[in-house]
Amino acid sequence: MKKQPSRHMVRFATLEQEIGMSEDETLLQSARRNGVRIAGACGGRGICGSCLVRVISGRADIMGAEGTHQELSENDNAWVRACRVRPQSDLVVEVSLRALAAVVRSDVSGLDDDRIVRDVFVTGPGTLGLSIDLGTTNIAGSLTNLGNGERLASLGVENPQSAYGADLISRINHAIRTSDGGSILKRIVVQAIGTLASLLCEEISAASADISSITICGNTAMHHLLLGLPVSQLGRAPFVPATCSAIDIKAADLGLDVMPGAFVRLLPTIGGFVGGDHVAALLATEHLWNTGACMVIDIGTNTEISLIHNGSISTASTASGPALEGGNISCGMRAAEGAIEKVWLREGEIITRVIGSGRPVGLCGSGVLDALNTLRQAGIINHRGYILPDNPGVSERGGIRGYSFAPDVTITQKDVRAVMLAKAAIRAGQDMLLAEAGLEEQMLERVVIAGAFGAYIDVSSGIDIGLFPALPLERFSQVGNAAGVGVRMALVSAAVRERAAVLATRCRHVELNNVPGFQKAFISRLGI
Repeated sequence: MKKQPSRHMVRFATLEQEIGMSEDETLLQSARRNGVRIAGACGGRGICGSCLVRVISGRADIMGAEGTHQELSENDNAWVRACRVRPQSDLVVEVSLRALAAVVRSDVSGLDDDRIVRDVFVTGPGTLGLSIDLGTTNIAGSLTNLGNGERLASLGVENPQSAYGADLISRINHAIRTSDGGSILKRIVVQAIGTLASLLCEEISAASADISSITICGNTAMHHLLLGLPVSQLGRAPFVPATCSAIDIKAADLGLDVMPGAFVRLLPTIGGFVGGDHVAALLATEHLWNTGACMVIDIGTNTEISLIHNGSISTASTASGPALEGGNISCGMRAAEGAIEKVWLREGEIITRVIGSGRPVGLCGSGVLDALNTLRQAGIINHRGYILPDNPGVSERGGIRGYSFAPDVTITQKDVRAVMLAKAAIRAGQDMLLAEAGLEEQMLERVVIAGAFGAYIDVSSGIDIGLFPALPLERFSQVGNAAGVGVRMALVSAAVRERAAVLATRCRHVELNNVPGFQKAFISRLGI
């Protein structure tokens, strides 16, 4: 008879939570199963540093590379990845601040949200409406008075699916390869939307049952996972969605039991990796791109790019990954307290600014981009992205070179490579759309940068490292979470929902991997 694995109790001292787990599962796996929120950008593959914990009491087994194992106890006082830890006794663990960054900045927009929504407001009186931007990394929600279009409250939280991988492919693979993977991913995101609705209602002393209408936008994979649609075809070429149509469904049928009487509308998608969130972003920014040659770049874990020229819209998606948002890099974290958000060079000295002005514990997306540009300016990184030795702050550990901005905040050579790959993918996408249209980048009259990350990015840094074309700064518009504005527009106006359907069908979806020259363009954009 097969011996059953021993069970142990694990207490998270930082969170004041205790769970039971067995020796055959990792600390991160058990945390997921019990609803303990620990960031896990790489989905538990052991290639990022987001799930760091430290054993305060007890013994654990640490899985290393190539199947090696190492025993760990409180005497080691080392930060280790929760996805590599298996208990050998009852444990008390401390979760790092970087791994706890789950509540995020929300609804950040350079657009006049309320003005735009009231300009399109055509619905009659009602109660409360909920709009949701279901992002790969974050879920942003707004509560709106359906009687007058007034925004009442906004909030953003981490998408709990991040524990199963920061990128879409990791989640799709989990849904495909695990018997109940798809249902788990659906359940936890439905629960997150319900919790977000409850929190928003608490802010205005209302009840979730007062919500009568919900509008949701998300990329195609998020859209399919939420609806329980098959996603296997999204994980391989030609990346065909099960449907691109707008979907209307009862909240109760979706599992949103806290809003049993509400009706849910999901905005239409455009293609395999271009979803309703990009449709919403185009809706909200139409006044910026409706004349001349313009480009809308919605930067996120998956970056969507639309080129508008002579009345046509060409749209593509690039797998930029989470590196530009601080994910999948060793010192990366969300834009929360303790994150380095700005890096610059002043009189030869590298200066950093930290969210909350406390001790730095990691780098968020805007800080990552600044870090590369500043290290390049300081001569610490060359144009090929190599960290050069014999520079202050540069050290080598385990054969991996890195630059330290603060204790425990080191950007490594692997991290630099991850950012370079993301940057090259986004820029190559711009190149290919421009080439198809027969345009030079200098002919762009406006570049609209959307996405929560886009609200904080230093455009000059983006130009310097080659993320954006070298255009005058006045041609750039940073609009932040335009998708959040667009989905709220659709919530309050039937006419806007019809406009969304028109825009979605008007976009010509370009599958970049099938465009001759894309790989060559990608390689040519790797340098900084």
